Amino acid sequence: MKSFIAALSLALSAVASAQTATQVMSSAMSRFAANERIGMEQAGSIVTGGNRVNFSVVAYFMQEPASKDSTAFLDATFFRNGQVVTRVVGDGVELWKFNPARNEFSASKYGDTVGHPTTLLASQSQQHFRGESAIIARLFADSWLTSRTKSGAWMPYVPLGETWVEFNDDKSLATVNVEAGKPVHTSMRYELSADGPGWRLDRIDYRRDDKRGTEARSTEWTVDLYEMSSFGPEVNFRFSPPRGAVRSR
Repeated sequence: MKSFIAALSLALSAVASAQTATQVMSSAMSRFAANERIGMEQAGSIVTGGNRVNFSVVAYFMQEPASKDSTAFLDATFFRNGQVVTRVVGDGVELWKFNPARNEFSASKYGDTVGHPTTLLASQSQQHFRGESAIIARLFADSWLTSRTKSGAWMPYVPLGETWVEFNDDKSLATVNVEAGKPVHTSMRYELSADGPGWRLDRIDYRRDDKRGTEARSTEWTVDLYEMSSFGPEVNFRFSPPRGAVRSR
């Protein structure tokens, strides 16, 4: 009987912890959605056997103040081993994707179609953030889509993982942890700072250990998030296909 009560107590404690983690992250996503300008920088590597591939993404999001004519913007550059491999731009009307190696681009409208541009951009951009960069589009969708549709609270990026939150002594800092696998093969840490009654998401750390064929593979990355009052001149949310570029089919 005592063992049953102990097990039940642990289970209830885990549920409470998971709910607290969800509340903390949902607060951070709401704050994210309220910001007009956000910057994200992702940097990481994938090591398979003796081969190492470095990757990074620099992304900026901007939404205009709410009005019937407001829209949203995106500017993201993807790097692989230091070389630009993709650029994705939402210019307020069209969502562009450019592959410089192929000199090839695609475009789809989101700013003058049925539905709110922010919601449409958050939804459509997910198809261009694949693999390890998917976390950036996921954060975008978790905040701006959820805030507009009122569809529910934050859900962990790592499926079927154990989720809990830890606070420092004065509860000015929080870490939401997610781990999956026995033994653990995937782990994620969301680092947050208290700000007023809510929370601000500052950084995410991720690690996954698995195999590609028979070779061991290790994937690690971080994402740093910034609330921004303005962008530098290099960020203009504009794209024009370069000379000779062809539209992808």
